[in-house]
Amino acid sequence: MTDDRNGLRNVLVTYGRHPKTLAVVRSLGRSGREVTVTDDIGWSIAALSRHCTRQEMLPSPIAQPRAYLKELIELVDRWHVDIVIPMDDPECDLMNEFVKCGRLGAKLALMTGDSYCIARSKFRTQQLAHKLGIDAPKTILLEDGSSASAIGEQIGFPAVIKPAKGSGSRGFRIVQRGFSSEDLSDMINRTGPVVAQEFVPNGGSIGVSYLFDHGTMKAFFTHRRLMEFPETGGPSTVRESTRNPEAEGIGRLLLEGLKWHGVAMVEFKIDARTSKPKLIEINPRFWGSLQLAVASGVDFPKLLCDLHEGRDMPTMTPYRLNVRCVNLLPHGIASLAARGGFRRSVALLQQCLNSRCYDVESFSDPKPTIAAILSLARYAASEEIVDKFYSR
Repeated sequence: MTDDRNGLRNVLVTYGRHPKTLAVVRSLGRSGREVTVTDDIGWSIAALSRHCTRQEMLPSPIAQPRAYLKELIELVDRWHVDIVIPMDDPECDLMNEFVKCGRLGAKLALMTGDSYCIARSKFRTQQLAHKLGIDAPKTILLEDGSSASAIGEQIGFPAVIKPAKGSGSRGFRIVQRGFSSEDLSDMINRTGPVVAQEFVPNGGSIGVSYLFDHGTMKAFFTHRRLMEFPETGGPSTVRESTRNPEAEGIGRLLLEGLKWHGVAMVEFKIDARTSKPKLIEINPRFWGSLQLAVASGVDFPKLLCDLHEGRDMPTMTPYRLNVRCVNLLPHGIASLAARGGFRRSVALLQQCLNSRCYDVESFSDPKPTIAAILSLARYAASEEIVDKFYSR
């Protein structure tokens, strides 16, 4: 299938509605690759990029997993796809299970097996961190309502409750004394098992992104979040390239312990009491702030394909610092529209004026911006606007 003279020229990416997928499409299109974009909606922002070769609609990996896999395999064969890059948790989980007993017919740009499962589980990630001597919040797994008392006994209040698997702000909640078994049961019924985690006073958020080759680091990139939506903990609306050698070393140690292969992003909270980074979780796939890394000089999508082609990886060179990137669509607009958001609105507008980098907006590739505006116009102004924009 793969032409050894040309490498992995035909790439398929999933979850075309997300800005991070748009960053991948633009990067790989500029590198001369053909890119097929899939989603379970008829059109998406990434599919409308001038760098997208074709778009295909597939069943939902959540509602119709067997049909999704069947049609994906047929699509890989029809278009002679060389490599598949799954972009979001549902298809990553599905493909991780599938490759144990099935054949995709193309390379899969995803770490699989137990290392993936550890990275996907916030509880198992924290277990590994403690084994390696990494500073991380105390974390316990809660699988039913009767374990609510363990929060106060083992964690203390305030505590953070969030799904054991998942990303972003969905299901995130800070709880105080009085959090009942009924409250916990309701959360578990909606999200599945959850973890309770020691509350870390917020001194800032750091993300360190990596490319690994079978346990050896090949590239990294660090960013800090300047603004988030919602402010209690959610996707970043403004972020900036930076360095944090301590966090970079911790993330490297963690992924070396997993013998990682491919991309991942390790998230940290800076403890306001100590100014030290504390490990929060691992994203075992591409992350929401990907465009900032590309704009700063670390082109992870191209590097990932080069890695799977077996190319000699270049020596890591310094990236540009203090580059700012704004996620105006959809998170920034949601921030502007949310009730009581005047202060956020002024701050975000100031950041927009000081930035030349945006997740979606591009004069040279304008159609995704138009598509994002039309999508947002369908939704009411509320803090749920982001979930509606990404829902499937």
